[in-house]
This record gives sequence, structure tokens and C-alpha cells, in this order.
Amino acid sequence: MVEKQIACNDLFLLVGSNPLPNFLATLILKPKSVRFFYSPETEDVKDYLRERLRIKLAQTSQVETCIEDATDAAKVKDAFASVPKGTHLHYTGGTKIMAAHARMAFFQAGGQDEHASYLDERKGILRFDHGYGIDLLHQTIDTSFNDILSLHGIQQIFKEDRSISPQAAKDSQSIAQQVLKDPVLAKKLYQIQKRDGKLPSIEEAKRNPVDVGKLYCKRR
Repeated sequence: MVEKQIACNDLFLLVGSNPLPNFLATLILKPKSVRFFYSPETEDVKDYLRERLRIKLAQTSQVETCIEDATDAAKVKDAFASVPKGTHLHYTGGTKIMAAHARMAFFQAGGQDEHASYLDERKGILRFDHGYGIDLLHQTIDTSFNDILSLHGIQQIFKEDRSISPQAAKDSQSIAQQVLKDPVLAKKLYQIQKRDGKLPSIEEAKRNPVDVGKLYCKRR
């Protein structure tokens, strides 16, 4: 099935503790500009996210807005006082108060349901408020193991190789799905490879399901 393409010029992202949902949503929507709404507590996460998106979407402009207290409803409303026409709001990240008031301000400014989305982490679907959904499994998402590590502040450990094999692409997607469910897994993977500078073999991974075996158990 061919997924419908959603047009997105300006994208608003709410930055919380887990950058991966915002990263995946942005790669799928491919906006011309991105605005990051973050708090002092999530400034580092915002920086990691900005840098990876700068590399992945070099033509996409970036701006940011700091909300000093993301639990203060008035401050959140003030940050979203101006919403340009046609803007898309992705509200997976941020605090619950930030998401609630961002969404309210968005619709008060004329935003439409088809231009608001969140990532259903349990089912791996990018859902839009008008009922449409994009299944991540049906998308060709340009992401790598290094991307996932870098999003969590872990230094790059492999050289980027654009000639990625189909199997490696499938593995990267599997890793992304698992880290989406459990962000701590990214650091665990880093600790595993740090032992000798490379990931364990498939055979070793299968023998150690606590680490990365569950990511590779279906490989033959």
C-alpha cells in the first residue's frame, strides 16, 4: 500500500526527554522549516536533535523557542501566541501541559486537524488528528545506528556509509523501533560495542538476549 504524502512547510516540535519520536516524524514530514519548543531541562536534547536533523535535512531551516517553565500554562500559551498559517504541530514530546496548551493555541490560531500529529509508540504509527495514520514500517526512513546514539548524546562510533545494504537498513529500522519503546536501550547498545569497538556477532547476540539479541533474533 502506498502511503499518502502529507505536505508540511513549517513544523512545530515539542522537545521532551526522548528525541526519537520528533526525529522520525520530521524525517517523514520533510518540512521546509522546523521550530523547536523546549525548556531549560531539555536544552541538551534539543541540541542533539537539531544537529542530527541538520545533517539529515540540510535544506530545512531551524529556529527555537525556550519556554522557561514548561509546567506554567501561561508561559506555554505565550510561546504559542503566533502560529503561521499552514503550520504543522507534532505534539508527541514536551510535558503534558506543554502539549495540551500548544494544541489549544494551535487550533485557536486556525490550525487544522490534518496538520496536527503525534507518534503512537506502541503501534509505530504517525497519527494525524483527522484520523489518518502513517505506518513507520511502510516508510523508507533515512536513519542509522549512529543517528540513534547521537540523539541520546553518545558520540559517533562508526563512519557514516551512504551505501548501506538492504539488510543493514532493515537492522537499523529494527533498532529504531526498539529504542523508541525503550530509550535506555541506546546506551546499553553503546556499552556493548565499547568492549571491542564493534557490535557482537549475530551468534553472540542470540546467546545474550538481555543485550541486543532481541534486535537480531530474526536475522538468518
